[in-house]
Amino acid sequence: MISSAGEAIANASNAADVKLFTRSRAGMTLTAAGRALAARVPTLLSRWDIAFRKTQAAARMSEKTLHVGFLAAAANEATPEIVAEFARRRPGWKTRMRQADWGDPSAGLAQGLVEAAILRLPVPDAVGLHIRELFSEPRWVILSAAHRLTGRDRIAASTVAWRVGEDADPAVRDFVSCCVDVIAKN
Repeated sequence: MISSAGEAIANASNAADVKLFTRSRAGMTLTAAGRALAARVPTLLSRWDIAFRKTQAAARMSEKTLHVGFLAAAANEATPEIVAEFARRRPGWKTRMRQADWGDPSAGLAQGLVEAAILRLPVPDAVGLHIRELFSEPRWVILSAAHRLTGRDRIAASTVAWRVGEDADPAVRDFVSCCVDVIAKN
């Protein structure tokens, strides 16, 4: 019985009219053609994943459903008020909240699982994300007495607040606007 992966490989080999593997009693080894294909498969799969996630996002938006990722305590008590304000501004739209664990600092945004997210900064690898800082909280640091920064009352941390990109869906821009407005009045 041939597995579906084996069948797919056999179909690809036949379609390209090339031999991708050599088989022996010791096992299978890639041919030069097989190595050329194998070198391109990770890029192909990555692009497929991006296309698939963009397709899912387009379907959600056409159904007037905004998926919002969040991390625990990212906006605390303001989250329900943000969602209510979005519902007021976008009648007929649904908001689906998706809680992410701390292992995903983008709360699903970087992977395309959600269209917007309420996060805690910093977000590593924020390339391609438009970040708008809603509020900041005091942070503390404990230094040794010999540290060069000891004795300062304040140590500045660089923060960056970006606008939501013009290419963002209007519903995403509205949701970010709701976040900013609710946090500003609290």
